[in-house]
Amino acid sequence: MSMSAEERKKRAHNYYLRNREKLLKKHKEYYQRPGVREKVIEYQHNYYKINKETIRKRSKEYRQRPEVIVHQKTPEAKERRREIKRRYRQRHREKVLEYDHQRYRTKTDYWKKWYLANREEIRAKQRQHAAKPESKAKKSAYTREYQAKPEVHERDLAKSRAWKKTPKGRRNAVYYNERRRARMSSVPGSFTKEEWLKVRDATGGVCPFCGRNVGLEKMSMDHIIPLSKGGTNYISNIRAICRNCNSAIGNRPYMYQTNEKTGKRERIYC
Repeated sequence: MSMSAEERKKRAHNYYLRNREKLLKKHKEYYQRPGVREKVIEYQHNYYKINKETIRKRSKEYRQRPEVIVHQKTPEAKERRREIKRRYRQRHREKVLEYDHQRYRTKTDYWKKWYLANREEIRAKQRQHAAKPESKAKKSAYTREYQAKPEVHERDLAKSRAWKKTPKGRRNAVYYNERRRARMSSVPGSFTKEEWLKVRDATGGVCPFCGRNVGLEKMSMDHIIPLSKGGTNYISNIRAICRNCNSAIGNRPYMYQTNEKTGKRERIYC
């Protein structure tokens, strides 16, 4: 009585399960013979080239089976796949490295061209995504967590100190410190960096109160009517004076008089 294909397949599978260790040992001994391994690999490559579509179709159908999907997610299956990849990379190290480099170069060139062709659309989507409340909250949380790291804080602090010692850093520090102070005081008014530089440059680096020529870089921003006394943060309430005068004045009323003995102008507080 002849058996069907399914029965023959089942019988062969049962035979393999009963004699698995014996068959694996026999196959291993066979592959270790001189020239056998190369011959088998060549045969497998040729077979794959001829039956590529059929093999891919069967592999896809196999991977879509429910029991296979569940099995592939088990730790044992994941570790087995990782081990296979490790062994392959060890045996073909040079080939894999060359392939990775070539793939990286190809993909880099492709994404550069794609980005240049779709730059405006990409930027619009990025702005739209960044404007979402959840995106802002996520970014703020990440930034706070990152900047709270001791090594990051020390690095940023060192960069900030070095930058503030440069001429441009000193100019910007004065401008942004006053803006922050006004914002914290919740006073009306604002001005641009260009407006402040125009007021500062008009003094020529000479303090209008003490008369000393300290240079433009050492001129500081002062409110004519202090913020604590109801002054605004409009440019009409901003003047440039030297740092010494600004620190000494604070928010107190003052006036200048010439000392008859020394001939110098002195600041007198009321």
